[in-house]
Amino acid sequence: MHRIIGENVYHKLISEEDKDGIISATSDWRKDGAGQNVRKFEGGIFQQWLDQNAAVADNMVKDPLTPGSSPGNSSFFGIITQGTYLKSDDTFIGFSRSRFLEEGVFENELVCFVPEYRGNSYLTESSILGLKTLFITFNANTLISKVPVDKSSSSIPSTTKESDDIETKLDRIEPVTYKKTILTQEEFLAWLNKPENEDIKNATYEYHWNYTE
Repeated sequence: MHRIIGENVYHKLISEEDKDGIISATSDWRKDGAGQNVRKFEGGIFQQWLDQNAAVADNMVKDPLTPGSSPGNSSFFGIITQGTYLKSDDTFIGFSRSRFLEEGVFENELVCFVPEYRGNSYLTESSILGLKTLFITFNANTLISKVPVDKSSSSIPSTTKESDDIETKLDRIEPVTYKKTILTQEEFLAWLNKPENEDIKNATYEYHWNYTE
């Protein structure tokens, strides 16, 4: 099934064995130290995420998306949760929640890494893999994302549009305020084609619609 492969990491839809990794990735978010609120997460939320993935995956099989054409039909729409894994040993190191809102418009709701894998090149590589998939492979035109105002390890290129839409998460150990940002395909490609980003442009990137290995 769907897999995006870089030099050191790859993306795929999460599966049952990733539950503990997701709990670990969010373990330091809440004041009570309970991460996703483990009981509630294990009791229903995680299964809901798996069911959402299954619905999108089923639609992908029924109505394959041709790379180069923007997802514009309702059968592809839906929230998906993707994991990020090390190529070397398949270790789960993080996850993201996202969805297509309408033709060509993609919303990234959440990106979270397991604490010991933060602050290094994995997030940068993972972000670029996602952007190449969105803007080059799928030919989408807009990415909407929430970026921390005060601190962020995001490597998404600077945007030219920032919304007044601001949200503060008060249940974190340290409250985090997010602002909505918009990145267009034109902006990303202009950034990617700068001479100083040649290594990023030419970095390992593979998209597999039906990965079976």
